[in-house]
Amino acid sequence: MTNMKISTDEICHTHRILAHGLTINPEGIALDVIEKVGPGGHFLSQKHTRAHMREIWIPEFTHPRVSTNGSQKTDMRHRAKDKLDEILAEYRPEPLEDDVQHELTSILAAAEREIKR
Repeated sequence: MTNMKISTDEICHTHRILAHGLTINPEGIALDVIEKVGPGGHFLSQKHTRAHMREIWIPEFTHPRVSTNGSQKTDMRHRAKDKLDEILAEYRPEPLEDDVQHELTSILAAAEREIKR
């Protein structure tokens, strides 16, 4: 059995989905589609699949998308490192509200005074 390491991002995302709850209803379960396709069939030709396939989250590190240009890195560590580099290069956090910034400044000043004692 292969020991697969899963990224923290994917674990958090999976738990976030579970925390919001899973909707179980006839449309989501699609027993009629399962019966229609039957054993050995596939669901790609079904309207239900096409209508709902984008709702399914597929983790990008453990189950990478197929690359169209052949540049797909097969090592999960490389994919995770590339994602980290992308986040660090592009992420711009929203500035804190003035009252929050003031409160943090006050906390840091108090901590600094405490350290100097």
